[in-house]
Amino acid sequence: MRIGDLEVVAAREADLGAVVSILVEASKWLTARSINQWPLDQLLAKSTVSWISERCRDGEVFLVQEGPEVAATFTLVPRLTFRDHRLWGDRDDDAVYLHGLAVRRRFGGREIGRRIIGFCEKMGFDLGKSFIRLDCWKRNPALVSYYSGLGFTAIGECESGIPGYEAVLFEKALPVS
Repeated sequence: MRIGDLEVVAAREADLGAVVSILVEASKWLTARSINQWPLDQLLAKSTVSWISERCRDGEVFLVQEGPEVAATFTLVPRLTFRDHRLWGDRDDDAVYLHGLAVRRRFGGREIGRRIIGFCEKMGFDLGKSFIRLDCWKRNPALVSYYSGLGFTAIGECESGIPGYEAVLFEKALPVS
């Protein structure tokens, strides 16, 4: 699968280290800017790594490559998981859920995140879903503004069950087929 000059490949369990490496890089970059969105202890917790591994097994984690280099990762889940249910509550099964979108810093400034989101919207549409949903840390105003600027609507806020992580819930309607 392609996004222009970028190749999107499903991550395998053997790629777990690459996925986690990108997330750790993003965590450190955020922490250096006093944004505690992805604390390393929670990111590297056995339960988080296990969740990512399960999503790899299910073909829901992706790597975005430019040539041989891995530029980004994201997870797109086509159903409400237990983890999502904690945030979103009871919902119709009419959405894809975007998680863990992270771009390596050396690829920053090239709108790769925006391009990935467009790719995810198309995947959701192709799966017959009505919405793409995501959550983000409400204390990251730049990210909240970024998603709003991409056409997402903040439809609520909630406690996530993770200490210190208060989430803004974003949703964007997908085109009607």
